Amino acid sequence: MTRLHVVHVLHSLAVGGTENGVVNLIQALDGEVRHSVVSMTGSGPLAARLPSHVELSCLGKRPGLDVWAVARMTRLFRRLRPDVVHSRNWGTFDAILAARLARVPVVIHGEHGREADDPDGRSRRRNRLRRLAAPFVDRFVAVSQDLHRWLIQVVGIPEGRVMTIHNGVDEHRFRDDDRETGRRALGMPADAVVVGAVGRLDPVKDQLGLLDCLLDFHIHNYMVHRILLFKSILLLAGSTASVRPGRLFSSRRLPGFSRQTLATHWPPTDTRS
Repeated sequence: MTRLHVVHVLHSLAVGGTENGVVNLIQALDGEVRHSVVSMTGSGPLAARLPSHVELSCLGKRPGLDVWAVARMTRLFRRLRPDVVHSRNWGTFDAILAARLARVPVVIHGEHGREADDPDGRSRRRNRLRRLAAPFVDRFVAVSQDLHRWLIQVVGIPEGRVMTIHNGVDEHRFRDDDRETGRRALGMPADAVVVGAVGRLDPVKDQLGLLDCLLDFHIHNYMVHRILLFKSILLLAGSTASVRPGRLFSSRRLPGFSRQTLATHWPPTDTRS
């Protein structure tokens, strides 16, 4: 029996939630579905986690409209002859046109979040293009109810073309009943209050907003730890001008991206300037 062939289109294979989710999905369904991956730009660290038999193609797309990249993608789809093309987020939107030009039977576009330059999803140009593309997309897939409502109420996608599939976490992989051992490994006291935040340092993730909430909460009787998984050596999102005096961590360990979770202690020694 011929397996379903799905081509996943990503902006890159840099470290990010969408990219990590696609790699996890490919690993989980490796025996059931044939997978290929297309990166609109280049490769990245997560390419190393793809099964060796999964074909990865990098288009080297230039910023903005790149007609030649669309042409290369169309030729690639014709060669791969997939059953489904699944593009994700605005950075891969050109894949919809390429898939239809290549006569791919099913085209799916996923929305996993918003871009830093359009955090509210109100760009008239982008939303107009989304509406124009809607007849050529079999399903728009949102990963949250908020994105589901946005696609219908703000963008104007017909409700029948939108569905929601929430992101999932493998609880067996991350479960550890020995809390004390885990906390010792991260240098955290056993009785600490822990606030977890996992995400890349990008303005759209708004780590500064979390810092402000913690500071305004006035938790003075505890040592609170903020747990971050970094892909960058930067401490906070945004320019240095957006970081107010006295609102930085008192200690930091930022060796760059790794598979380990890093702990940074809070509150700072001087919380008010």
